[in-house]
Amino acid sequence: MKPQLIAQRLHDLGIAQIGTNLFLFDMPADCIAGILVKMPLTGVAIDHELPGYYHDDIQVIVRAAKFATGQAMADQVMAALTLYEHEFRDGGGVLLMKVNHMLPRTLPIVYRRSEGNQREWSMNFMCSCVIP
Repeated sequence: MKPQLIAQRLHDLGIAQIGTNLFLFDMPADCIAGILVKMPLTGVAIDHELPGYYHDDIQVIVRAAKFATGQAMADQVMAALTLYEHEFRDGGGVLLMKVNHMLPRTLPIVYRRSEGNQREWSMNFMCSCVIP
């Protein structure tokens, strides 16, 4: 899984801006409203019998002060990242990653963040992909 491609998709769809309110691996504590894309703490399993094929998870966390704002962002993320047979290519058309499917495991898990009376929406996606 290439989380930078997932973040770029959210950026390209206008859901968030990389480096402003869209982050990879770590979201600054002072970010009031933003999206974080990260890999699972358990890592990504390698199947040595199928080189380049991965069946793993990716986590996306939305943070917002207002419930309605965060829920709307979470809904956008879930729609944007529910994928079937999607190819990520570079500007020259070279295949970077093929997603067979990327599906949310559950509806977003909403919890209160202790700082600043904010909430976070955690979404875990299962993903089957090929990285050439």
